[in-house]
Amino acid sequence: MSNRLLYLISTLISSSSGFISRYINCEREFLVLSRGIIGSLFLFLLIKIKGRKLDVVSIKQNIKPLILSGILMGFCWISLFRGFEHSLSITSLLNNMYNVIVVVIMSFVYHEKLNKKQVICVISVLIGVLMLSGLFEGQIQANIYGLMYGSFACIGYSIVTIINMRIKGIDPLDKTIVQLFVSSLTVLPFALFGNKIPTSIETTSIILILIMGIVNTGLLFLLFFGSIEHLSSSEIAIIGYLEPVINIVIGTIFFNESMSIIGIIGTIIVLVAALANELIGNSK
Repeated sequence: MSNRLLYLISTLISSSSGFISRYINCEREFLVLSRGIIGSLFLFLLIKIKGRKLDVVSIKQNIKPLILSGILMGFCWISLFRGFEHSLSITSLLNNMYNVIVVVIMSFVYHEKLNKKQVICVISVLIGVLMLSGLFEGQIQANIYGLMYGSFACIGYSIVTIINMRIKGIDPLDKTIVQLFVSSLTVLPFALFGNKIPTSIETTSIILILIMGIVNTGLLFLLFFGSIEHLSSSEIAIIGYLEPVINIVIGTIFFNESMSIIGIIGTIIVLVAALANELIGNSK
């Protein structure tokens, strides 16, 4: 199976997460807790099946960034799933703009100068988001929660991406297992002391939580890390940005999430700007 197809499958799986979460009847903290535990156990069992052990030495060498990124990941997932409850389309679109946010953060933190292309793309994304927000139609209140949660998840995931870029000398699976486990530990006290753990849960939700943990977390990360190393940035960009497009279609068909003409134009601007940021100047 080609790496492009593997990455496409991982993107399709990721696209289904928001859809599945809408049918899980439990608190988002419990969902994130379950997802992290089940996903990390799935990957740990996979390592055992392969006949190797976790590289404890490399984990200890990178323990601080691993813990920090795991904590951020936990909060990002809570925000993402809460955003999905309000608007699958807007939350997904904003969350997938992390590549543009990474460019901005890198320019401030590491004093990397933005070129003209990057400046235009960042400004275009901001304009597109404002059009999506309903500001120009006086309806910003209707989209405020999707915007708020989607933006927080995007910024948080951008920081996680930058941290991961600086983590060296550790197997991707080992890194992911630690991050997933830490994300679960992060959410655990909020779930326990906030009475977010249900005393009973319906069978359908249990099945969907298992799917979310095994397929939409463990298998997703396995396919993602197994394919992304062999693809160019342009291939990753083109396939990866199918996710918000798919979620917009799902939101419209299954959850009656209507979008005005201005919102549709804003969506196109955001997607084109994000793709342009990845593709322009890339000879491949």
